[in-house]
Amino acid sequence: MKKSILILLSLLLFACTAERRWEDVESEIVVEGWIEAGNPPVIMLTKTITPSSEFRTMEELQDHIIKWAKVTVSGPDTTVVLTGMADSGHFPPYIYTTGHLFGKAGGKYTLTVEYDNKTVTATTTVPEPEEITAIWAEKLPSSDSLYNVKLRLGNEAGAKKYYRLLYKIDGEGTDYLPCFPGTIEGESLQSGAEITVTRSQNLFSGDFSTQFVKGSTVRIKLCTIDGATWQFWKDFDDLTIIGSSPIFPTYTNPASNVRGGLGYFSGFGAVYGKAVIE
Repeated sequence: MKKSILILLSLLLFACTAERRWEDVESEIVVEGWIEAGNPPVIMLTKTITPSSEFRTMEELQDHIIKWAKVTVSGPDTTVVLTGMADSGHFPPYIYTTGHLFGKAGGKYTLTVEYDNKTVTATTTVPEPEEITAIWAEKLPSSDSLYNVKLRLGNEAGAKKYYRLLYKIDGEGTDYLPCFPGTIEGESLQSGAEITVTRSQNLFSGDFSTQFVKGSTVRIKLCTIDGATWQFWKDFDDLTIIGSSPIFPTYTNPASNVRGGLGYFSGFGAVYGKAVIE
């Protein structure tokens, strides 16, 4: 899922311009960024990829990473120019960040990217986090090794809140991956809602299971997000599902809070938990 954001947005961009020669279409800046309470901003920048029938290696795709942009984040108290650096813990493996600005719940933050005579901006807020009151694993009756992981929220029924649910498995990378679907609208939930943590399908390995295996430690990240971020991920989830169908092609980019480019800049009211499946 993480690796598909750049590719999906690229395909949608160029599908909208199918009547033009692909090589004549100017690439756009793709932003993947967030800031959460107590942590610095993390920004990843890439350029859209022109669709091609030719095989492209990962080395060639790295040419689309933007490494020399001026990236600025302004918060309630200060404005900081971020530093670009290689970081193998993320994909793409290059981030902009800082040790001089940390997110605060309730804070409003504006991102500005200046690159190749283009300016891209986005504004987000860091909501107050929601409480996770319980996390547990349930064995599937039909399997000896597969488990569902579930959590319970401390939410009130019908609250106008939005959530993004992510997970990672110890020993399987450092990035938190989005559950699929992992975009939740609080108004549809009852008090103390029970939510299943759905494992993303790994299209590269051919593993299509949405459960977790015995012996795993599953770490969970529940992010309270604002409405604009929720709409982006809701559209992205819908497009990922619809885009796999040849009957219902789609040519619309996800709604975005990024102006002058594509992608998202999100404030996370994040809480963490884990389930050890024994």
